[in-house]
Amino acid sequence: NNLGAKRGQIIAIDAHKYIGDFIITKPQSYIFSAWWNESLTDRGDLRNYLFEEGIHNIGSWKDHFNYACEEAELKGESAKIFSITSSLRGNECGSTYWFYGKD
Repeated sequence: NNLGAKRGQIIAIDAHKYIGDFIITKPQSYIFSAWWNESLTDRGDLRNYLFEEGIHNIGSWKDHFNYACEEAELKGESAKIFSITSSLRGNECGSTYWFYGKD
């Protein structure tokens, strides 16, 4: 639910495991939280932000971190990445997600 956040105001987005009724090895078993500051410059609507699931596997934090670094380098500055987040749960499946602008 967007409570009025605009481009340029997002500080961070985090993925969290949601156990509830879902099987925790499925991508849809994640919930997301975002931090934003409305006093930061409003750069327009969030509609041009894209979400991408990077990897979904049984990897360590180091594996997910290294993957995020490598992908950020490959995507380059033109991708306008504003958040990368990973969520892992012990030896169970973890995922890394990307949020970036397309304009």
